[in-house]
Amino acid sequence: MVVADVGPIRYTVSIGVAVLEKPDEAQLTALLKQADQALYRAKETGRNRVCVAGVKD
Repeated sequence: MVVADVGPIRYTVSIGVAVLEKPDEAQLTALLKQADQALYRAKETGRNRVCVAGVKD
């Protein structure tokens, strides 16, 4: 919670994480797609969550 002049502002955070073990520019699109899918899984499963691509909840 953040306190502002207008009162408290509540917020939630959803994060999707993907890992690229051997950096390769050609794999960037796939990496971003995996991170995006993890982000949407985090949003679907509740607030204040971090989901990692390839890891089941």
